[in-house]
Amino acid sequence: MHVKSERNHLSSQEIAVASREVIINKECTHLNLFDHQILPENVSPIASALSADTLLTSLELGKCSLNDAGVRILVESLSMQNSLKCLDLYDNSITDIGAEYLVEMLRTNKSLTQLKVAYNKISNEGMEILAHVLIHNNSTLKRLSLAGNKLIDDSSSDSICNIIRLNQALKMLNIEDCNLISYGPPVILLCKLTNFRLNLEILL
Repeated sequence: MHVKSERNHLSSQEIAVASREVIINKECTHLNLFDHQILPENVSPIASALSADTLLTSLELGKCSLNDAGVRILVESLSMQNSLKCLDLYDNSITDIGAEYLVEMLRTNKSLTQLKVAYNKISNEGMEILAHVLIHNNSTLKRLSLAGNKLIDDSSSDSICNIIRLNQALKMLNIEDCNLISYGPPVILLCKLTNFRLNLEILL
């Protein structure tokens, strides 16, 4: 289901309430709210629906103006959620604070296999804490996109290499269009080869 508020003239609150209803009533498996402004206070109806038994496997919230506050509300319901497989948070001004909320969710969530946080404001610090949870607490996530986070630079090479060496579950890591422009890419590719991770797709 792809919600189009420009055609239906729905407000942010109405979109959130309508989304809650279709999730709770098990009317869709894929909900796309791309490019709709959903203020943090409007995230609550969606988040509350996710804590129930649903059929929803994919939730796209790209360019929804969630920011860190909205992410915090959302992931509280996802910590023990057992049906959602894909969460897309593209371009939501998420910083390392939001990354910390996502990390807390990844510690206990055992259903999510794909997380997209491309084109946000996550830095090397956020990359480090994401690496830590993927190494020590999560073996479920298969695909992670951090593309376009310009604050991630060559200093994150060690964190990325630690994921390559110590997490055998991840199958795709997208770090395209970050700020890995000098020694980072060759170091990462060499680490992949020397650790025989040929099944891990790394997009640089």
